[in-house]
Amino acid sequence: MVYVKLIDVYPESYPSKPELGGYQLMIADDVLRGKFRKSFVKPEPLRPDEVNEFAINLRTRNHRFRKGHRIMVQIQSSCVPVDRS
Repeated sequence: MVYVKLIDVYPESYPSKPELGGYQLMIADDVLRGKFRKSFVKPEPLRPDEVNEFAINLRTRNHRFRKGHRIMVQIQSSCVPVDRS
């Protein structure tokens, strides 16, 4: 399983709202089981010791990354535990 997150990272210094300095805002996420990486109709198992390409569409929302913000992409093999606070 692949769990992918697109995150907007606020600047460390955020004068208008200091409590948001360094805040990480999750913009989009998706989960995809490895066997469905090529097709949902014809699943294929992952083979050990091979590079496998995963195409995951995170275009579920429109978002503007403001000046000074950074883009973070996290890729995990599990979504447990997920902290959605």
